[in-house]
Amino acid sequence: MLATKAELDAWVNALPLRLTFDLGQKLPDSSAAFETLRKTLAEHTQLRKELKGLREEVHKSLELLRRSIGFAQVDVQENAKQYSEGNLAPFSLEERNLN
Repeated sequence: MLATKAELDAWVNALPLRLTFDLGQKLPDSSAAFETLRKTLAEHTQLRKELKGLREEVHKSLELLRRSIGFAQVDVQENAKQYSEGNLAPFSLEERNLN
């Protein structure tokens, strides 16, 4: 190993600083933190899968709703046309027997 005089002087001068911060101490055991992180990531993955399935169900429901609204609009337009042509009698709640 080779070092210049300036590098050796800098290393010697930094010795009090290294002792102040005690850089030689062991790091705390982080296995518990990693285990917690692993469990959290596994839960996150599971929740993403569930959310994907729920999102697909919502899309299917919205598509069904759009189709239903489309059919209802066609019915309303057809009824309005037939009513204007005189082929459909107006709807009246009074005529119905609501028991």
